[in-house]
Amino acid sequence: VEEGLLPTNAPLARENGATDLKEEESTSISFGFSYAGFDDSNIAIDFYKTEVDDRIYRTGDIETAGGNTISFFTNALDVEHEGFDLVYTNSQQWSEQARTQFTLAYNYNTIDVVGQASINGIMPVSEAVLEDIENNYPETRFVATAVTDLYDNYQLMLRANYYGSHYDERGRIGAEESPTAEIDPITFIDMEVSYFASDALTLTLGASNIFDSYVDEIGEPYANRLSVGLPYPRRTPANYEGGSWYLRAKYQF
Repeated sequence: VEEGLLPTNAPLARENGATDLKEEESTSISFGFSYAGFDDSNIAIDFYKTEVDDRIYRTGDIETAGGNTISFFTNALDVEHEGFDLVYTNSQQWSEQARTQFTLAYNYNTIDVVGQASINGIMPVSEAVLEDIENNYPETRFVATAVTDLYDNYQLMLRANYYGSHYDERGRIGAEESPTAEIDPITFIDMEVSYFASDALTLTLGASNIFDSYVDEIGEPYANRLSVGLPYPRRTPANYEGGSWYLRAKYQF
């Protein structure tokens, strides 16, 4: 079966409901507050809501009169994003030679598809894809960082990256056969040690995901991509490549 992704001005696309694309429009509302009355600490929280109208999205496969399938981009969806960001910082002076700056950045965010424009009486984006848009990414995320300055020449950074639970894009949530797998929360730990050799030269030894952690593998009875050699969720924002080490030199002129 021939299939094609066509520009919206292609005759075959026009015959099947394609129109000129228009700009997406969004409206954002946010408010927040901060407080610095603690000893060596401050906290800030921001709430937000963003409404995106006429979001451009690719249609599903549309069968043509000739028996082939086509797809094209269209102003298909109205989407709402809402949530809040919380940032807390704290400084601790352990001695004359040691001081630590702690930072916690927490985010909670939801995505909801609230409208869809039909094309020739059909919905261009399937229910399965709408489910993916709303559920493929964690609603909860945080990064906790501690940066410690030691003496005048050393700095130690330790960071925890947390990703909340979310769903894979294969299958449907709650389906009786080959359902979508729910991916468990995971935390990755990063670390850096820096040496300030001079005012201009910094040498850093670091590691990402030092415990070599991986997100859940997906197999039976869930819908999966094992047939193409991918045991992990394709759209997870979390790392499924394991740990890595690096050495970096930075010189400022």
